[in-house]
Amino acid sequence: MRVSITEEARRDLDEILSYIAEDSINYALELVDELESAALDLGVAALHYPLAFGSEKVRRRPVGAYNIYYTVRGSTVEVVHVLHSARDADRILFPED
Repeated sequence: MRVSITEEARRDLDEILSYIAEDSINYALELVDELESAALDLGVAALHYPLAFGSEKVRRRPVGAYNIYYTVRGSTVEVVHVLHSARDADRILFPED
């Protein structure tokens, strides 16, 4: 499957990089690289991970203290957010609920 990373997910990665870089730029770069690699790997294992919050569309792949949230549409995996597990993902992913 093809993997697409949305602008929102790219912003999440940029925020993670900026926040962690305050303490260690090297660790921040390694972490964001790991998260991006895990997101791109979803192309071969997208259906392996569970649906998030009882959603019928959004799935969640944990990577350390972070979660990659994505949907599968046909032959495309769309990464919609990358969030620390302490964040209120339900509110961010489903703001209208």
